[in-house]
Amino acid sequence: MKKLLCAALCIALMLSFAANAEVFSASTAYEARTKALAVFDTCAFSVEYPGENSSQGHLTRWDSTIRIYIGGSPSFQDTRLIQDFIMELQLRVPMMPNIILVNRAQDSNMQIYFVRLDQMATYVPGYVSGNWGMFHFSYTNWRITDAQIGIATDVTNQYQRNHLIMEEIVGALGLTNDHYYYEDSIVYQPWTTVQQLSEVDWIMLNMLYSPLTYPGMQKQELHETFMDEWSR
Repeated sequence: MKKLLCAALCIALMLSFAANAEVFSASTAYEARTKALAVFDTCAFSVEYPGENSSQGHLTRWDSTIRIYIGGSPSFQDTRLIQDFIMELQLRVPMMPNIILVNRAQDSNMQIYFVRLDQMATYVPGYVSGNWGMFHFSYTNWRITDAQIGIATDVTNQYQRNHLIMEEIVGALGLTNDHYYYEDSIVYQPWTTVQQLSEVDWIMLNMLYSPLTYPGMQKQELHETFMDEWSR
């Protein structure tokens, strides 16, 4: 989720984070996994805007086919990016449930709406004013059952929407919070327009949908499970 900030605040934040920002890197697979695990703690075990559906402290993910409906007024590039991103997710996160596109909202369990900023609250429950992109999800027994994504069309260009589309989909898949660790990550909290997922994002998605984890799993058990597996 990315929120529109006044120009002065944006500049102050960018200067503040620039001093500490870094891109994700690791010299070994083990180092990459352990560094990603620290980020995973923030992204998978907390939410940016806690509410009645807050899943804090428990792993929350999909365990059935994800059926996506694209509504509103997407550009050709918006639709094409979603199609390509779905294919990439299925290829690079093989244990994730199947993802398909459907033609009717009533046949979907994830809706992506491209609308004006002043319409976002109509399409995204719990919408927080000012966000150019935002998602909402519901779950039962820590299994995500449906999600709504809104992307503002009147305040963004295509380059910005490319980023927002991927960020909000990743959030709706279960990486429900942003972080302050690596600026090349699609779910880095300060505003960026990176156009692809970082290695840390792909590692986290594969952790989330690993056969070693399960919906409702808590942080300590997940850490012990992965560290035991990686030490073999």
